[in-house]
Amino acid sequence: TKLNIPADRMVAANWIYQFSIISFCFSVMSASYNAAIIAREKMQIYAYVSIVEAILKLLLLFLLLYLPGDKLIIYGLMMCMITIAIFIFDCCYCTSLFAECRLITGVDSSVLKKLGSFASWNIFGTLSNIFSGQGVNILLNVFFGVVVNTARGIAYQLDNAVNTLVQNFIGQGIVRIAVPM
Repeated sequence: TKLNIPADRMVAANWIYQFSIISFCFSVMSASYNAAIIAREKMQIYAYVSIVEAILKLLLLFLLLYLPGDKLIIYGLMMCMITIAIFIFDCCYCTSLFAECRLITGVDSSVLKKLGSFASWNIFGTLSNIFSGQGVNILLNVFFGVVVNTARGIAYQLDNAVNTLVQNFIGQGIVRIAVPM
């Protein structure tokens, strides 16, 4: 009831909302697999997956110029598909290589308590980050309208994809930064 969404774009907004919920669910499920990859120090795989994800997102932005149809719905669908594809890869990779990623029948309550403590602090930090970013989106939408909000969203996605790509190239040693002595 607070956002400025044109009546003719409500269908697209609803689709984006549904794709966002699906993407969120797969991202949450993927977090444990990412943690396993990092804990096992498989940073090369982590970097390659992040590079592929960033390239796919950049490719999506460029493809939007040429794809017919409602660009917003296509964007939401493709972002959701990228998230699901990354989750499937992480799930297959981790369950095939790491015993701790396979299902078990018993639960140790002391381990569960430690995991709950870690997860609650992690969720607090993540929710703070989400509310900060989404709060800016809501304020932009209310005070400046849909066009400014959309422009920020696209610019943010592009910035995130480029930064991820560059950081992973630097992390893999592909790009060396010269530090003057």
